[in-house]
Amino acid sequence: MDDVFSPPSPPGEPLAGHMTGYKTKPYRTWVLFILLVVYTLSNADRSLLTVFAQPIISTFHLTDSQWGLLSGPPFAMFYAVMGLPLAAWADRSKRVAILVFCILMWSITTALCGFASGFVILLVCRMGVAIGEAGCSPISNSLLGDYFIAIERPKVLSVWALGVTIGIIAANIFGGVIAGLYGATSGHVGNGTGFSHLLTGVLGTHVEGWQLAFMVLGASGLLVACLVHFSVKEPPRGYSDPPTAMQRQVHGFASSLKELLSKRSYWWMTLASFQTTLVMYGVISFQAPLLQRLHGLTVGQAALQFGFPIAVAGSFGTFFCGWLIEKLTLRYFSSVAWVPAIGVAVAVPFYLIAFRSTNLDEVRIFWLFAAFFHYFVIGSAYAIGQGVVSSRSRAVAIAVLLFIVSGLGGSAGPYLLGVMSDALTLWHFGASSAAVGLTPHLCKMQLNLTDAQIHACHLASSYGLRDAMSLMVCILIPGSLCLVICGKKLKKDYLLRT
Repeated sequence: MDDVFSPPSPPGEPLAGHMTGYKTKPYRTWVLFILLVVYTLSNADRSLLTVFAQPIISTFHLTDSQWGLLSGPPFAMFYAVMGLPLAAWADRSKRVAILVFCILMWSITTALCGFASGFVILLVCRMGVAIGEAGCSPISNSLLGDYFIAIERPKVLSVWALGVTIGIIAANIFGGVIAGLYGATSGHVGNGTGFSHLLTGVLGTHVEGWQLAFMVLGASGLLVACLVHFSVKEPPRGYSDPPTAMQRQVHGFASSLKELLSKRSYWWMTLASFQTTLVMYGVISFQAPLLQRLHGLTVGQAALQFGFPIAVAGSFGTFFCGWLIEKLTLRYFSSVAWVPAIGVAVAVPFYLIAFRSTNLDEVRIFWLFAAFFHYFVIGSAYAIGQGVVSSRSRAVAIAVLLFIVSGLGGSAGPYLLGVMSDALTLWHFGASSAAVGLTPHLCKMQLNLTDAQIHACHLASSYGLRDAMSLMVCILIPGSLCLVICGKKLKKDYLLRT
């Protein structure tokens, strides 16, 4: 593919690409597209679990706290911890080859999720997915930093960051279609549809809708790994950096970490990203359960009527923020920080109205605006993360960012929201005489409960989750303030100016 777009560079050619970037523009665009596909697949694998949240909760009789544990800490911590050695490896070795290995790893374990016969097996498979996906972001960021010149990177990384929301879109569409084929509100096979009986006959075993979805999505990753292997070439490190940045290259994980410690803007941005991601992971993990409990939607309806358009809105927000920053940067250098600061603050009232409205159309409209502004932060975080360090430290800088943001934020977000939901559910039990003596666990099991108690369980779990999500999104306000402080520190730290 490289030969189609650009002839190879002559031997001994100096690394003077800070004015043009590596290879030709069409080939750089192709590489950006391929890495966007990779990131999309990574996020689709990750998001598919939340699309089928309620079916999995029902299958294993989980409380909201237990679901938050499954969807948060095991995946996020393995994702974060493994990102560090993979990033250090990538800063010394062939990044494309390591990326192919990571894609194969997470695709195989994603497919294995479809064969999970119990909670523990599913948990172990999700850990395997996390290990593979841990290398995607730091390696992709490092490659893009060597393909594109500094002034293009905020927009380029915003385009690449669309993989988050496109992945969520793909997971919602795909999950919604699978749920529709099964004709189920819960995504289970045993609902008597012709498709479910046909599939059971072909595979010779009982397969639920969410299991089939994991199998198919995992298999698609094998094709993407081949595409990366044959299409993406390894660029010289630091090729597209200004000469001043090239002189400040460092080597080794310890040296990279030492460089990071001197960058105050990096840490303010990381703290802001931790808070915004804490909210993002929490809301995404419980988005479908809230819609199904509070508004009575099915899995397919929640995915296609809300999950899909909300993810599209987030995609537009991510791209619009990158485009706006590129236009403003030459005049207002710190716009890479204060534009997303404004966005995440504006998202809060839209979220609160969406969660508490009883009109579905109103819920959808306000949730769309909330996602549009909330997702401003994604591309900017990557641009700042790699912009304050030299080319030899980029993968480590992004890995440390992801360790804190995705590892801690991704772990704590769903679990914290689940704990809050269970606590507030107990509080709502106190408002109903029919709910005396009930707990979230008893409600999930529904053993020997009267109709009045079952109704009380439903109302309490619905209102408890709604109130927990309302409190959770308020964390975006201090996140916005951290981005403002980051903007004030950025001029001193940023290396990659043209």
